[in-house]
Amino acid sequence: MQTTLARGETYASLGTEIKFIRPILPDTGQVRCLAKVQSRGRSTATATGRIEDSAGRVLATGTSTCFIRQLG
Repeated sequence: MQTTLARGETYASLGTEIKFIRPILPDTGQVRCLAKVQSRGRSTATATGRIEDSAGRVLATGTSTCFIRQLG
């Protein structure tokens, strides 16, 4: 969400859900996180993400919905 904010805007989480699919162990190796803002309105935004290992296997997924408001 942070990258979508205009000057003077801030946000707070309304809800976050994470699903752990596979364990991340010391021998898992390098992992990467991919995230995308799914929707962004005036007052709410939703983003999704996933963590993958180097073979592209999904290790975890997540969704967050945030409330956007003006500072001050």
